[in-house]
Amino acid sequence: MIYTNDDTDKKQRQQLYIFTVYVLPVLVGIVCCSIIYFTTRFFNLDHTDKNFGYILSLAIGFIVWFKNKFKWLPLPDGSQYRISKSQDVKNITLVKQANIVEPLNYDAVFIYSKVDSVVTVICGVVLVALGFYIIKKTSIIFPILIIVIGLFMLVQGYKNFIDTTPKLKLSKQGLWTKKLGFHTWSSIKKAEVVKQTGYRLTQVFLEIYLVNGTFKNVNYPEETLSLKGIKGRNKIEKLINQYNS
Repeated sequence: MIYTNDDTDKKQRQQLYIFTVYVLPVLVGIVCCSIIYFTTRFFNLDHTDKNFGYILSLAIGFIVWFKNKFKWLPLPDGSQYRISKSQDVKNITLVKQANIVEPLNYDAVFIYSKVDSVVTVICGVVLVALGFYIIKKTSIIFPILIIVIGLFMLVQGYKNFIDTTPKLKLSKQGLWTKKLGFHTWSSIKKAEVVKQTGYRLTQVFLEIYLVNGTFKNVNYPEETLSLKGIKGRNKIEKLINQYNS
């Protein structure tokens, strides 16, 4: 990771940070609310669609804020640094080149849970059917959103069901992920399971910090691996503590 201490560069990065993280989400929310307002008036839709459309607009603005927020890395000098995808791929490639030969056999291999995938598919089908059932001439936005969510869950559940590739592999020598490849425990500064809770929803991630990684000088993980839908994910933290003790 390369950044300068030039005051002009810091000012430009700070301005871009404020715009993408704070100004842009507000603008997106306002534009979405405007579209909902004129759409409901033009097609004479009921209050359910209008109110739900406003809530959806605010949710879209929040999603934009959330996604942009995680694209910025706080630096020790108090400024912010934006991480681009192209840079991330390049840095990960450099990290992989230093890896040693990985073991032939792993003690634990984690893939998507078939049961969770089937449940997701069933929920998707139910939501699609519900959306078509409640759709009517004066209420379109809410039923269509229900259908879209259902289709997303159906497709995601099906993709996870047919996906048999490993997402995480653990052994006494180290760990492997698709993004980072294999790393010995001596090259791993920290690997911990963290829970993030928001709006009564809890998401579980595995954060991996490398000793000589791209972000070794700042408190930022090389990878944040989502454990959602992974079979046996409750065993991961115990195994990591056991192998990395």
